[in-house]
Amino acid sequence: MSILTKTRRLTPSATLAAILLAVTLGGWCFTPEVHSQAPAASTPNAALANSLGKLKAQQTQIAANQTKIEAQTALLKEEIRQAKIYSARSGSGHR
Repeated sequence: MSILTKTRRLTPSATLAAILLAVTLGGWCFTPEVHSQAPAASTPNAALANSLGKLKAQQTQIAANQTKIEAQTALLKEEIRQAKIYSARSGSGHR
């Protein structure tokens, strides 16, 4: 028997591996370059920068609101403290 007349059959797993290799290499050959996607990538960066700016503004507003809430809470605590003092002095018995 000569080498030319012998045929070798691939196992199913080897056939599958060969097909996957061919598809992968074909995909790499026909995909566009990364450089062509650079302008599209700047748009998400601009959107991200815009979102970050809005987030910082919201955080500043939240901090200002928290300061106002703490000031009002301190005033309310002081008024309650004074009301307790006057209530105790009047002898109303409610504590």
